[in-house]
Amino acid sequence: MKTKPKLYLHAGCGKTGTTAIQGFLYDNRNILLNKGFLYPKTGLVEDGSHHQLATILCDIDMRNTNKFKIISKESILEELAQEIKEHESVLISSELFAQQWSKLSDFFINMWSEIYVIFYIRDRCDLAESLYNQWVKESIETCPYIDEIHDIPKYYNYTDFLKGYSRLFGTDHIIVKRYGSLYFKNGSIYDDFLSILGILSISDFKIPDKKENIKLSLESLEIIRLINSLNISKKTRERLKYYAKIFTTQPTYSFNLISENLRNEIDEYFAEEDEFILNNFFASNVCLFEKSKIEENSGRESLNKHIYSSYIDFLYAKDKNTILE
Repeated sequence: MKTKPKLYLHAGCGKTGTTAIQGFLYDNRNILLNKGFLYPKTGLVEDGSHHQLATILCDIDMRNTNKFKIISKESILEELAQEIKEHESVLISSELFAQQWSKLSDFFINMWSEIYVIFYIRDRCDLAESLYNQWVKESIETCPYIDEIHDIPKYYNYTDFLKGYSRLFGTDHIIVKRYGSLYFKNGSIYDDFLSILGILSISDFKIPDKKENIKLSLESLEIIRLINSLNISKKTRERLKYYAKIFTTQPTYSFNLISENLRNEIDEYFAEEDEFILNNFFASNVCLFEKSKIEENSGRESLNKHIYSSYIDFLYAKDKNTILE
């Protein structure tokens, strides 16, 4: 009887380079196959992730998406079973699995000889700023930024899913890595991820061109947040946002969203959880996240309220027609 394959399940977390990792794995799937790792077609979506697989297996509500077809759980499991049966190691990647440990069926779990779950975790303040930056740029966020400790979302507590998956597969089958070039092997997330699989050289792999992810200033973010709440045409909104992005490029502007006091509160709030992570997944002498240097005038309270009139003056000089519409 043929031995069941081993599964490496990359389950997140979100905003830890998952999109980059998934694109890299998809682009290099033939090279991975030559090295003994199948990156299956079953459940793949156009960005190279296995979001369709995660959504169907874990009954995730995705009624508002049109990115992939929803089929029965039985059908996708049968398709996956057929695809993996001649392989020794399989790699599946979707951050949608992160919170879904309780929804993985026995049938799925029993398809594998072993399951290793891979997580990258990120400094929570860095994560919060990254999420807010993304949501504002995508016109999702219209509310002011979190200013109190009770505003911190539940999913910032990494121990919830780490404990959940540990109970399911054992702590020794959970691989936790820290997100950030300071922690990556050779400063590269691709090198770092491949090292988990025991692939020590990246020379055979196609490395994607680095995309610059521009971090907006606090002033630009606040202006765009207000623009998001306006009842205006999409065309006008995009023009206003374009000028807001180039409005504050000078180095004199603050780039910190969270004050140092709130950062310290967040660290204290999650101290017990972080101790659990360190004790179970890292060497005892490791600091979970290095403290970044905080600018003296940080946090939303440092906003100069005159920026709004300054932006209008700037906009009028650049494109007065937008104001006059």
